[in-house]
Amino acid sequence: MPLTCEALHVCPQLELSWVRAAGGASFARHTHDEYVLGANLSGHERIWLDGRELDVLPGQVTLYNPLAVQGSAFGAEPVEYISVHLSAEALCQVIDQENLRSTRQAPSFEQGVLQHRGCSRRWQSWPRLCARSGAGATAAVRTVARTIVSAPRRAGACHRP
Repeated sequence: MPLTCEALHVCPQLELSWVRAAGGASFARHTHDEYVLGANLSGHERIWLDGRELDVLPGQVTLYNPLAVQGSAFGAEPVEYISVHLSAEALCQVIDQENLRSTRQAPSFEQGVLQHRGCSRRWQSWPRLCARSGAGATAAVRTVARTIVSAPRRAGACHRP
């Protein structure tokens, strides 16, 4: 199976994709301007994140801050995950509207591999949520923002300097 990335929803604040990979496929080291969340649905992914190598197993979640240097390598068995890119502006807007933090500055989160019980299954419903009219896209942005702000901590996580 080659590396495929299917865009499920794209709007100015949010991009939702379904990624499938196997057979030694990889993403070279790169950065994104947005926050990136990934929910591993199946298979094994090995990520490189700001100088550290971490393993991502089914049911685990990855969280990357904007401009974090990241890369991925996939094993021989098929891997599937949902990838969500959320703009810093959209996250700050939700944080401000819902009084989730006392500052308007874009936050820097603990990033890396996180345990988020049930998150992978719940994220499978996001394509339906995003497919709705504008209200659905707004709800999706709020849901993703709340997920990032409430991300649990784990030893496999690392801080950006």
